[in-house]
Amino acid sequence: MSAARWRRLYREYCQAKEDAGGKQLRRSNFQGKPLGEWMHYNDARYSELSVKQLRDLSEAQYSYRDRNLMAWLERYLELCDFQQQQGHCIVGPDHRTLNFWVRAPRQRRAQLPTDQRLMLERLGFSWDPLYEQWMGHYEELRAFMEQHGHCKIPVNEPRYEQLACWVKKQRTKRERMEPRRVLLLDKIGFVWTPYDDEWEANFQKLKAIYAKHGPLATATVDPEYQEVSVWVDVQRSRQRGSGGFNPLTDEQLAKLKSIGFVFYKWEHLWEQAYAELKAFYEEHGHLRLPQLSTRNRELQAWMLHQRQRKASGAMPRKQVILLNQIEFSWGVQTDRWDEQFAALKAFKQEHGHCRVSPQTNPSLNKWCRKQRVLRRANKLTKRQINRLKWLGFNWGRPQKTIKAD
Repeated sequence: MSAARWRRLYREYCQAKEDAGGKQLRRSNFQGKPLGEWMHYNDARYSELSVKQLRDLSEAQYSYRDRNLMAWLERYLELCDFQQQQGHCIVGPDHRTLNFWVRAPRQRRAQLPTDQRLMLERLGFSWDPLYEQWMGHYEELRAFMEQHGHCKIPVNEPRYEQLACWVKKQRTKRERMEPRRVLLLDKIGFVWTPYDDEWEANFQKLKAIYAKHGPLATATVDPEYQEVSVWVDVQRSRQRGSGGFNPLTDEQLAKLKSIGFVFYKWEHLWEQAYAELKAFYEEHGHLRLPQLSTRNRELQAWMLHQRQRKASGAMPRKQVILLNQIEFSWGVQTDRWDEQFAALKAFKQEHGHCRVSPQTNPSLNKWCRKQRVLRRANKLTKRQINRLKWLGFNWGRPQKTIKAD
């Protein structure tokens, strides 16, 4: 039936229905007539009608012979409107009624009448919307990779926000993904483990820097360190289990240890400074560093910081014990005592005894007398007493007959 004839008979149908007071027209009353032929055409060949014709029939409240068909076509027209607005037939849950309706044809596709199946396919209806949606993202990713040469989607650009989320999801679902999808992604060179690749690249950079400057390299020593400095801090946080980062894998931990990676930087610096002080003590017998070099001044500042840490209770007992082993002075007064003791030691080396007269060295004589008073008052430490005994210090008052050497 031509569109013009269909349109003319449609107007006749509307007029006849109006004459009948809006009641449905009986088909038996129009048997053998053109309007009866038109009604039979609509019932039997509805799939050949255009969307506009179907909409006209809906507006005229045309009653199909099959009442179930009438309800189906009403929903079909809703889907037509959706497709015209959105450009596709993938109905989301925000369109609750229509979303529920489109799931039914997918679930019973084999039982769906051929005419209805053809109508849906002509509209672009997807029998597998999830796969169609997946292919849409895949094509978008393929175009991105052709343009940029990689699949590192920028997450801070709104236009790539959905694609970045999709890419991340594919990596987490690889073990459960259909083989055909894995093959498609492999075909375009998709990187499944970008974080492992990035980790390895940073590790190799750090390894090269360590080979040149050691495990305490900084950006001031090597500008290239700036590129991996944030990554280095992240690895330390992963080892400590802080910052919300995933812990290091056994393989990553072994690799970092193999290049002498410093996980606890401040402990390493402490041990390094302590080793230098210990070497000085073993060579000189004291910790009075001469301020002849920048490093010695740095060590003196470090020593002052250790005193402050101990006074505030922030120093671990292990470190206190280590410093005591090299006769570390915990206060300014102790430092002065050590200086005077060193002067007494030098006096003995020169004169062979510790009997210092006021005429020979007034200040040292005064200090010696003070040590006797402090001992009687139990104000000398055990360490100080033992050191004076080792030197052969005379705890009694010096005899008046002894003259200064």
